Amino acid sequence: MVYFPEKLSDVIAWTDAFVDRIALLTTQAEKDHAEKERKLHDALKQREQENKELKDERKHHEQDTKKLQEKLNTANKDLETLRNLLIESKTCNTEMEKKIVGLEKKIAEQNEQFNKSQNELDLARRLAARTQKTNDETAADLLRHLQTYDKGAIPAHPGYENSSIRIISVVYGLKEYTWACDKQVLVNLYNAAALKDKSFHVTTELFGVNASQGKGKSCAITYAIPYQAKGSKKESGLLETIFGVEGSTLKFKHVPT
Repeated sequence: MVYFPEKLSDVIAWTDAFVDRIALLTTQAEKDHAEKERKLHDALKQREQENKELKDERKHHEQDTKKLQEKLNTANKDLETLRNLLIESKTCNTEMEKKIVGLEKKIAEQNEQFNKSQNELDLARRLAARTQKTNDETAADLLRHLQTYDKGAIPAHPGYENSSIRIISVVYGLKEYTWACDKQVLVNLYNAAALKDKSFHVTTELFGVNASQGKGKSCAITYAIPYQAKGSKKESGLLETIFGVEGSTLKFKHVPT
């Protein structure tokens, strides 16, 4: 409790002291206010600095994020490119595998064809050697026929003594046909000579054996018109040889009807 003075001098002194006290308190309050303003200003300044630093940090973070996003986009593009390349590579590998399989198949077929050709060649060589031997024998036989031809004594095959021709030799492909081994073929040719048009087709069916399978063949037939043949407009004893390829039509020439 503050006691109010009773004397005027004391009142004045008390008032002056009170005013001084008020002034002192005011000054102190102003100082405190100024200090608070300073501290608040410093705090605001620090806050602004912190905000600025936060903004700068955020800006750097956004820049880093943008760079990372760009890198991520680039990485995604690269990944997509690699995926497309992988797909193309798989497609190419599939195509290459198909081509390789096709080439392997083709090589296998060619090897098979080569082996087949080699076997045919070996067979042809054996047939050629056999045919050469047969041809030598046939040539000797034909020479004997020709030697007797001038004498008009070409022998007839049994049962065909009255035929308009006498067959001397028949060759089809790599095979020489003889009466002893291929009687039916010569009979077919005698029957063709007896026809009105004297013609026949050169086929494997006619000759009975495919002497060179898979290859084109030709035939050669040598025959004579005997001295006793009647109605011939040519000289008696004429020798003829006719040639033809497989599938063609041959005709016995100069044969009397």
